Amino acid sequence: MKARACLVGFVLFAIGCDNHLKVIDDNERAMSELTSVLRRVRDEASMKSAEPQLEAIAAKMEALAERGRKLGEPSSGLREQLDQRMERLDATRRSLVEETQRVLALPGGEKLFEKLKSIKPGI
Repeated sequence: MKARACLVGFVLFAIGCDNHLKVIDDNERAMSELTSVLRRVRDEASMKSAEPQLEAIAAKMEALAERGRKLGEPSSGLREQLDQRMERLDATRRSLVEETQRVLALPGGEKLFEKLKSIKPGI
């Protein structure tokens, strides 16, 4: 019973310890997931079937942005680690932008992203 209580305490502690590195890692995973969904979009039918997944990822990304805003500015000691993670995040973002541009060029692509403005990555 003590072990279970310790484990629950640790999990609750870990969940409550949000930080900039976690937000960046979670953001990278969400962007990779979004890129993966967009890669499967080839026509209006696949676009329509991807829409619920895209909406879920958009909501996840909005929550991540809010988490980042709540954290505020990182400490100077954390900046170097963040810079390394940001390089990896930039590569993920480039792949996402490529897929976004491809889907935007498809019939109905612009209409899809009008519905999902929050995930349209700065194009």
